Amino acid sequence: MKEIYRLLARYAKIIALMISAFLVIYTLVFPKTVAKLCMRTSKKIGFSLKDVIVDGRSRTTTSEICAALGARIDDPILSIDIEKAKNNLQQLPWISSASIERWLPRSLYIRISERIPMAVWQVNGKFFLIDRSGTTIKCDENEFPQDMITIVGEQANSNFQGLLQTISKFQRKIPKVVAAVFLRNHRWNLHLENGIVVKLPETDTEEALNILCTAFESLSNKNIPLSGVASIDLRFAGSIVIEPKGQPLKQSDEKAKAE
Repeated sequence: MKEIYRLLARYAKIIALMISAFLVIYTLVFPKTVAKLCMRTSKKIGFSLKDVIVDGRSRTTTSEICAALGARIDDPILSIDIEKAKNNLQQLPWISSASIERWLPRSLYIRISERIPMAVWQVNGKFFLIDRSGTTIKCDENEFPQDMITIVGEQANSNFQGLLQTISKFQRKIPKVVAAVFLRNHRWNLHLENGIVVKLPETDTEEALNILCTAFESLSNKNIPLSGVASIDLRFAGSIVIEPKGQPLKQSDEKAKAE
């Protein structure tokens, strides 16, 4: 009997090695079949998608998110390609970043960050919604928020972030900027809500806007109405030229009004 047990033990090891080798070869030759079998098995023991939890969604629709996931309720949760689904989500127009986690055995947790529209960019007769970084947001014009600043010109979007940071420091000191035109010599013309055009220099825009604030305060103290001003030229360092509507002022009068 002992001899028989020894033989069985010896052959059992050989049989186990043969079965293991067969499974390895089968997996290598038929990986999709093995994967499907594993997914079916995982689903039977409860690892199937039942809940999708989304955090951070405002403008992106639920149907867009579901389509990007490429998965349905009751699909094996382990079969979902997380990286592919994440990339699909980040291709959606309003989404700037996304992360996905499996909450086993039955849930997906999705956290998204959506783009915040900051301006309407007009170029070549077309209009685009852009975020703070100047990235365009693909959407219909009827989805554009109201009261957005309009920026105009080629490369205006790529230079918008710097302008936004600058004018945000003066938003309580000067009338609202409703439009900004980016010119080929790499400077901006600001259009204020009161109709005045402010011509900024290429550099030192903060210093120029400080001069503008001083000029507005001076005009107010002298009871000079802004309604009569057409434009304010700040292109030259340390100086300001105020042009009234109609005929331009003489140089002496311009300096007087700016003091």
